[in-house]
Amino acid sequence: MISYVSNRSDSRHSDAQWSFSLVVEVVQTLYQYTPRSSFSISTKDFPFLLLGVSSNDKFQKGDLHRMLLQASCLVRLGNALLKDKSPTFVVKAVYIDHDYCAVEYTLYQKGSEPSDDRVCLCVLSHEKRD
Repeated sequence: MISYVSNRSDSRHSDAQWSFSLVVEVVQTLYQYTPRSSFSISTKDFPFLLLGVSSNDKFQKGDLHRMLLQASCLVRLGNALLKDKSPTFVVKAVYIDHDYCAVEYTLYQKGSEPSDDRVCLCVLSHEKRD
């Protein structure tokens, strides 16, 4: 359940809501959620690169987890929309923590079966150098 309409071409967004909403089911109740990223790069209003920046060192894991959940939804949706047109839709996500260390995540689906909706994750850390 995702509403998705796009009339735009490639674009970059800073702290803007995505052009579509996700519907989340929690204990048999549906909620509409419109994600936003610290920064994103989109093509036809569909984000494929997300940048998250820690808003507070105390809650940095919440920001990171939210970004990874958003990216995994994008991978699933991208593969569903591009069915038979592309082998795999890939989303890049970069998270910068309160110590200015960046971690790069590559998310994709490996399974070729429609029932296999698992999203895989590769991680590359970029440490701050003094």
